[in-house]
Amino acid sequence: MSAMKFVSPPEDGAAWVMPEAWLQIALLAAIACALLALMLRARRKRATPCKWRKENRARASGMQRWACKACGVDAFTQDGKPPKECKRGLREAQL
Repeated sequence: MSAMKFVSPPEDGAAWVMPEAWLQIALLAAIACALLALMLRARRKRATPCKWRKENRARASGMQRWACKACGVDAFTQDGKPPKECKRGLREAQL
C-alpha cells in the first residue's frame, strides 16, 4: 500500500477531495446506480399484469391457446376464457 498524501484545500472555497478518493467514489456511485436499475426492472416486471391474446387456431383437444403480450408466456384453457393468473413463474416440463 502506498502512503496517503494530504493536499491542502484549495483557497477559492471549492470542495476538497483527496486525489485517490475520486476513483472509489465513482465506483461506489456506479454500483449504486446498477443496483437501483436492477430493483426498478424487477419491480416493473412484477407490476405488469398479463394481457392475454387469443390464438385463433382450432385444436382437436378443445383447448384454447392464449399468449401474453406483457411477458410472452403461452397458456391453455378449456373454457375459452383467458387465464386468471400469470404463468410466468412456471417452468417447462422435462420429458
